[in-house]
Amino acid sequence: MPDSIPVCYPDSDAYYRLMDSETKVIFCVDISCAVCLSKFNYWNEFSKRIEEEHGLNVPILAVIFSPEFNDDIKEYINRQWSHEWIYDPEQDFTFYNNIEDDRFQAVLLDANDTIRLVGNPVMNEALGKLYEKTVIERLR
Repeated sequence: MPDSIPVCYPDSDAYYRLMDSETKVIFCVDISCAVCLSKFNYWNEFSKRIEEEHGLNVPILAVIFSPEFNDDIKEYINRQWSHEWIYDPEQDFTFYNNIEDDRFQAVLLDANDTIRLVGNPVMNEALGKLYEKTVIERLR
């Protein structure tokens, strides 16, 4: 994570617990991109399905970029997203991790922050199944 990223929402303790997890998913969302907003629905449903079907809690972090950031934006994100998120004012996460292309703006990391999967499963059903299979195997 770049140093320029401010504190996690809803709280920084949640961020540290998430980052210490055996497995975690991190994905990026540009709030000004209507298509990108579908990622919130996808990952909310993904975590809900894993919890309901397997009793597992998937740690997921959204890295949010917005050209402007204010209380209305925070409120919007909190209505759309039910997990932890961070605001990345300069899109440093995507830049420094070389994932500017939306097809790669989701990563599955292990406890050592080693990338296990990279790719955006929102538009790729096979990749979504691979994320699901890998998360389940790693969290059991």
